[in-house]
Amino acid sequence: MAERYFLPGTDFRIRPEWRRPARPVFARARALAPGRLHFNVWDFSKMAPVVPGGGGLGCSTSAALSEIEVTAEGDGVEAPVPTAAHLARLMAEMVGYEGGLRISVPDRIAHVHSGYGSNVTFNTGVVAAVNALFGTPFSLAEMWDILTQNFVENADERHVYWGLDTGVGESCLLYGGLVWVDEHARHVGHADLDGIWVVTAAGDKAALANARLRALGQTTSRGVGDEEEKELLAIECQKYQAEFGERHTAFVERRLKPFLLRNDARGLLRLGWELNEIGTYQVLLAYWEPEILEASVRAAREAGSLYAMMSSAGPSLFALAEGRAAAERVRDALEGRFSGYFSSFAVGKAGVRLTVEVE
Repeated sequence: MAERYFLPGTDFRIRPEWRRPARPVFARARALAPGRLHFNVWDFSKMAPVVPGGGGLGCSTSAALSEIEVTAEGDGVEAPVPTAAHLARLMAEMVGYEGGLRISVPDRIAHVHSGYGSNVTFNTGVVAAVNALFGTPFSLAEMWDILTQNFVENADERHVYWGLDTGVGESCLLYGGLVWVDEHARHVGHADLDGIWVVTAAGDKAALANARLRALGQTTSRGVGDEEEKELLAIECQKYQAEFGERHTAFVERRLKPFLLRNDARGLLRLGWELNEIGTYQVLLAYWEPEILEASVRAAREAGSLYAMMSSAGPSLFALAEGRAAAERVRDALEGRFSGYFSSFAVGKAGVRLTVEVE
C-alpha cells in the first residue's frame, strides 16, 4: 500500500476561512494531552480513510499522558516523527508563517494501537501547542475540524498516510467530559464527568488475541490498526452492521441520547451494560479471547464499576467508577484476577481536558 504514503507537508486540506495571519506570540508552548478511551462506534459503515466518520462515545484518562513542546526557533520544521512535522507545517501554512518550529516530545503514551488513542492524542497535542504558540488564532471548534480533516498516521520514518478517525479522540481532549460524536463526525455534545474516575489496564496483545487474529501474524508486535488487521475489522464490522445495526441505532437515539441532552453522564453510563449487548463490544469478541474479555468486564461490574469495556479496537480495558476509592477497589479486583492478560493497571480522573502552558 506504499502508494497511500506521502511526505509531510505535501497534502493539506485547508478551508479558505482557516487562512489568517499569525506569528509566534510566545517562545515556547507545552501541551499535556491525556489518553483517549473510545467506548462505542455508532456506524462502522461510515469509517474510511480521508473522510472522518463512525462517531461514538468516549472520555479521557489522566493516567496516560503525552507531553509535546513546540518552540519558535531554527529554520523550517524540526520534528521527531512525520505526523508532527506534517501538522506543524499545516498550521504554519494556514497562518502564513515561514519561520522555524521545533517540536520535542518529552513523554508519549507508550501503548500504541492498544486503545489509548496514542496517535490522536499526539496529533491533538501538536496542533493545540502550535495554536497556543501563535496566540490561539483558532478556536476549539476550528481545531477539531482541522484535526479531523487532516488526520494522519506515521507510515515509516519519513512518510504519513490518511488514518481512520471518528472525531471522538479530538473531542475528548478539547472539550472534556463524556463526549458524543455522531456517525458523520460531528461533535454533538458532552456530559460532565466530575467525580468519576477511571481504571485502565494495558492489554497483552499476544495473550488476548484469539486464533483468527493470531493467524494474521502481526498482532503481537503492532496490534490492531495495520493493513491485515483492518481487513479483518472490515469483515467483522460488516457482519455486525447487518446483525445489530438497526437495533443499535434505535437504542442510541431513543434511550442513550436523552441522557446526553440533559447532561446526565451517570444515567447514560448505567445503560452501557445494555449497549454492550448490541454495540462495539460484539465486534471485539471476534478479535480477542471472548472468555477473558467477558470475564474481565463482568468482574469490573461486580466490583462496583459504573461501566466497563475494551477501548477502541482493544485490547486495553477501562472501567469507570464513582470516586477514586471505588476505582481503586475495581483496579485491585481486576489486577488480582487478570494480571496474566493486562498490565500497567492505573487509576485516573475521567474526562479531563488537554492543557497548554506557554512562556
